[in-house]
Amino acid sequence: MRQLAKFLSATGRRLRTLGKVVSHFFRKGKLGLNIAGGVVT
Repeated sequence: MRQLAKFLSATGRRLRTLGKVVSHFFRKGKLGLNIAGGVVT
């Protein structure tokens, strides 16, 4: 039970960091969108 809680909190922290990075890139505008689009396709 405790290990699960630890894992979830660590994952949440990672997701928050990833979200910050993603929003930072999207704020850069079209260049960021083009890079993201290129990675997805």
